[in-house]
Amino acid sequence: ALDCIQATFGEHGAGAGLLVIDYLQRLRLNSQDSGDDRRVELENVMSAMRGLADAGLGVIGISAVARQKGQGGSDYAGISLASLRGSSELEYGADSIWLLHTGSETPKLDNDKPHPENMVVLGCAANRHGDAVNIPLLFDKQRMTFHVLEV
Repeated sequence: ALDCIQATFGEHGAGAGLLVIDYLQRLRLNSQDSGDDRRVELENVMSAMRGLADAGLGVIGISAVARQKGQGGSDYAGISLASLRGSSELEYGADSIWLLHTGSETPKLDNDKPHPENMVVLGCAANRHGDAVNIPLLFDKQRMTFHVLEV
């Protein structure tokens, strides 16, 4: 719950820093009295997270996405802003939204070079304060790291 996270930051005297929240849709506003309506709860969580960001804390929220129906069943091909679970509140509340595309779904780059096998593209789907760009990355599976691909 977000109130527990805020209390932990306060107890440890954490000033400006970075808060990373994985699976944003599962986060509750408070540990005592969260509502049953998940959309309203997500709206409240996003408002509270914007308040943390306005106070100087860097906030990264990681969202679940809905799988798309593909030829072999459900997969992540063709994800977009509409794929975010609770998408309208996430779109409205976030300053930037980035989607990680892999395999054949990687957006085309500005050159005609073939894509390396381990290339993924971090694509900006929405950005309030700048351009929506694609950042090609190389994924090092052995070390579970990404490196920017120079194009």
